[in-house]
Amino acid sequence: MPVDAAVAQVMKAWENGVLGKGEVVARLVDLLTATNIAEVVAAVPDPWRAPFETRLRAIAQEGPLVYISLSDPGRAPDAHFEDVVRPAIRAWLRRQG
Repeated sequence: MPVDAAVAQVMKAWENGVLGKGEVVARLVDLLTATNIAEVVAAVPDPWRAPFETRLRAIAQEGPLVYISLSDPGRAPDAHFEDVVRPAIRAWLRRQG
């Protein structure tokens, strides 16, 4: 599914009351890959962009990663997210200045 459609699906779930306010950003994080960060950020509507970017900065911090996947809430961060996506988020944030 294209990123903009996936983000729209998350926003529609929020609008329809399927997702709570605290779940929206976590669901958007679930959409991230190492190569689509800028695309996901661009597709996030303005009212949600600041909280989403705040979450990206939190993920990028050094130290243990606290990552909650809505698809599997008890899951710890997987190696791919830790080793590939997290460094890509750091690199994207550095490029943003």
